Amino acid sequence: MHMTTEYNFDRKLMGSDLVVAITSDSQEKAQAIFERMSTIGDAYEKRFSRFLNESELSKLNTAKTAIVSQEFLEATHIAQKLFTETHGVFNALLQVSTIGYTKDFSLLAQEVHTTQTETYDIDFSHVLIDDTLSRISLAPTQKLDFGGFLKGHVAQIMSRECAGATGCIVNLGGDIFTTGEDVGERPFTFSVFNPVTNEHVLSMPLRDAAIATSGTYKRTWHTDNGHVHHILETQNKNSKSDIISATVMSTEGYRADAYATAALVLGSDKATQLLTQQKLPFVFITTTGELIHSYGLA
Repeated sequence: MHMTTEYNFDRKLMGSDLVVAITSDSQEKAQAIFERMSTIGDAYEKRFSRFLNESELSKLNTAKTAIVSQEFLEATHIAQKLFTETHGVFNALLQVSTIGYTKDFSLLAQEVHTTQTETYDIDFSHVLIDDTLSRISLAPTQKLDFGGFLKGHVAQIMSRECAGATGCIVNLGGDIFTTGEDVGERPFTFSVFNPVTNEHVLSMPLRDAAIATSGTYKRTWHTDNGHVHHILETQNKNSKSDIISATVMSTEGYRADAYATAALVLGSDKATQLLTQQKLPFVFITTTGELIHSYGLA
């Protein structure tokens, strides 16, 4: 009889740390699962990275119209749906490059970046999606950026490779998807980090679902306009809400990821209202360290 063991793997992917834990009765099986996950992750990075000139995303943003893959069509439909659900708060047309995020984050801290003031079209109704021809067309000043939900989406897709294992955790830069159970045959348990008090709070079990955390305290850099972070409220403008960290749970990785971002834009009152309406469990940490969470989490 083989004992179930947790096998851990890590690498860089999409400018983030990919950390995978697989509970399995075989190291060889776990290794094969991780390699299949890596292949999927690499394919998505090559297709969607705005830092690669030959990616589908970069080519579309330059040409403004293109025949795209089914994966790209799916991501664009997700972006459209999130824009509609959040009443425009989550918008894949916001261009974080305008406030200096023009290269891999690991390189940003090495210089002061120039911000832009030019306006551009952020009306998602101007994005034309032709499913029959697999064609997407953008307005002249539009560019798509799926960074606000793509890692959560990809983490869920990668987790499908865990069939045959007892369970797994796919953590792609803080966007997590879990399947199955841990070595003790229990759901995986996660806690939320409070960056103000520097402690972990509120442990939560999670099985076959996503949990994503987004914050304004980590991914920061300097510009000629001062200190900025990666969450945009509108064109060329950082969000200034009372939430410093937002954690959201969902059965869909992209939704957990996107709504954590939307919460940071909205602030605690409006975000509580929206996530309650969407029936998404959440935990917010405010700039004063206060903990705000949905009913049922304790």
